[in-house]
Amino acid sequence: DDPANRFVAGFIGSPKMNFIAAKVVDLSNSAATVELVNHGGARLRKPLCGPLPAPGAEVVLGVRPEHFFEAGEGDCDISVKADVAEHLGSVSYVYADAGPEELIIEREARRQRAGSDHFTVSIKPERSLLFDKTGARIR
Repeated sequence: DDPANRFVAGFIGSPKMNFIAAKVVDLSNSAATVELVNHGGARLRKPLCGPLPAPGAEVVLGVRPEHFFEAGEGDCDISVKADVAEHLGSVSYVYADAGPEELIIEREARRQRAGSDHFTVSIKPERSLLFDKTGARIR
């Protein structure tokens, strides 16, 4: 759960980690605020302890399927459209269309979504990872 780069993050765990295109829009107090490029200006402030990326830098936000939350529970909400739901007992994996990105979202089975259902999920900074354009982890 602590991958050094995007390559490793992409194959650890099943289902795989989601990758969301972002851009650094602000730096302050050891944190980078990133704007999710394909999500209507949605922003997330991510505390970092290492060197900060440059303003305007293209980055990628990594979020595990189980680290999406109900709308409003995190700092950054994004809208998605459910395409397919895979039911696995107490949980369902929803394969969702999020613009040019397909996201896999874990949900409680009773909250599962199916075909052409739009809903909103939330991302918490502490449950996401940030990678630079080379794939290196930004800590």
